[in-house]
Amino acid sequence: MSYELNSSRRTDLTRRRANLWLTALVLVTALSRFALSRWIEGPAIFTDECQYVEMARSLPKGRGLLWGDQPTYFPCWLYPLIISPLVVNLPMGLAHPLVQALNSLLMALTLAPAYRLARGPWPRRRWWRSFRVWVTAPWS
Repeated sequence: MSYELNSSRRTDLTRRRANLWLTALVLVTALSRFALSRWIEGPAIFTDECQYVEMARSLPKGRGLLWGDQPTYFPCWLYPLIISPLVVNLPMGLAHPLVQALNSLLMALTLAPAYRLARGPWPRRRWWRSFRVWVTAPWS
């Protein structure tokens, strides 16, 4: 009985410590991604940011997702819907850094499911290696 209690308490402490480390990692990742994104003043190569901003501006007007006053059949409404209050109500000089901060946070939050998936049925060394790849990969 006492062995089960100790084992349960140890598991709770380990889980709590892992959650604290994961939270700290998400915060550090979000802050570092935001700091790196501040070097980019605007879209340089891809026009995705411009497209999302135009679509986000057209949503509150009730005209759907427009790009260049033309309807788009873009399958993802969630992201323009999320950034819409920022780009409609704030000047672009203030909205752009806030959208960058939001993007940094959303990208950093992908670490939590990646950690849970990496912890799957594999041995500890293997899941730790796959999680490190996810954390340090530039595309994540």
